Amino acid sequence: MTEPAYTRRGVLRTIGSGSAVGSLATLGTGTGAATRTADETVTVNVGYASESGRSAALSRASAVDHEFGFDALTAQMPESETDALAAQREIRYVEEDRALGGIVTPRRQPRRQVDGQRVPYGVAVTGADVAAEHGYTGSGANVAVLDTGIDSTHPDLATNRGRGAAFVPSVSDIEEFDFPAGQDDDILVSHGTHVAGVVGANDNDTGIVGVSPAATLHAVKVLIGVLGGGSAAGIAAGVEFVADQGWDVANLSLGETGRVDVLADAVADAYERGVLLVAAAGNDGLLENDPPASDGESAVSYPAAFEEVIAVGATDRNDDLAAFSSVGPEVELAAPGTDVLSTALPINIYSNVEEPFNRYIELSGTSFAAPHVAGAGALLMSDVGLSNVEARERLRETAADVGLREDEQGYGRLDVAAALGVE
Repeated sequence: MTEPAYTRRGVLRTIGSGSAVGSLATLGTGTGAATRTADETVTVNVGYASESGRSAALSRASAVDHEFGFDALTAQMPESETDALAAQREIRYVEEDRALGGIVTPRRQPRRQVDGQRVPYGVAVTGADVAAEHGYTGSGANVAVLDTGIDSTHPDLATNRGRGAAFVPSVSDIEEFDFPAGQDDDILVSHGTHVAGVVGANDNDTGIVGVSPAATLHAVKVLIGVLGGGSAAGIAAGVEFVADQGWDVANLSLGETGRVDVLADAVADAYERGVLLVAAAGNDGLLENDPPASDGESAVSYPAAFEEVIAVGATDRNDDLAAFSSVGPEVELAAPGTDVLSTALPINIYSNVEEPFNRYIELSGTSFAAPHVAGAGALLMSDVGLSNVEARERLRETAADVGLREDEQGYGRLDVAAALGVE
């Protein structure tokens, strides 16, 4: 993948220009920023090159929200101070923290009654079921799902769910609402719960089975509630948290249209520290739009577009490109992403309220292609003992060429069985 050119000494980047961060179940929309006075306090991410740069940022801050370990911080300061701060030699960038866009409801899907245990087609077509038959289940792997949370009561997830953390605003305020048990992590949305099931739903003879059914799944909550509230700084903090824990894989089924320097710093730091980073390429596929995809105007979302991150596009049951899947030179792999059967909350925004205890649903999006790759990475890092760099290379080398363009499939469609050398 080619990293877009940028200037390390960034200037203030205003984010309310129609771009937004959000989960990539479907296309999202940005929200415009209100007009502000020059003296209004803004939340900014500041990257510095030395201790004097850090001191310069702190001297202008009215409050510090977070200090990262990779020479950056998030702080509140008067907007009138940002240009002067950005002009200093020891400051790498000053950017306004980006608000997250809403989680958009896709086509309503009926819940699925799953009798016994079903192998979803994405697990079968990639050969992950064959890998499990040969004993590759991800035991000992730690996979972080940076999303809306994971339902701690779901029968396919409860035994695999590890400890997590939240990097969202006002998470403690959720307790005042009377939501059903287990939804405190994932208020009505079910996005993170669905992603988690693709990665590692337990092989327990009920429901479904995931790509890495014995992996430990850690909910790192960076999106919150039906509106998907959060921030770029929160996502960066979540990524750093994963690296701090020494976990193997981070799945980011979220994204936005513009580069964010604090996220660039976070993923570079985590990758260097051994984390395999996997992200959804985005749902801006031009096959759904006019003009057609041949015009090549689709863009891969960030953080997927960063060099350190595996950008995953979506295919359907026939290995054709999913109509919504973003394309671009950053796409590294493709994986099943249409009508993906996985775990869901009893009540969620994606489906009707009938039969609320059928806790499975089929959803489409690059959000649900990415966790197939994350699960495969977990198998390689735990069962084979590969590093994040080695696992990434193995996934590239063994991907199946399904006849799509390079900017659609990258190295090819994920082939878990081939990556593990089993048939």
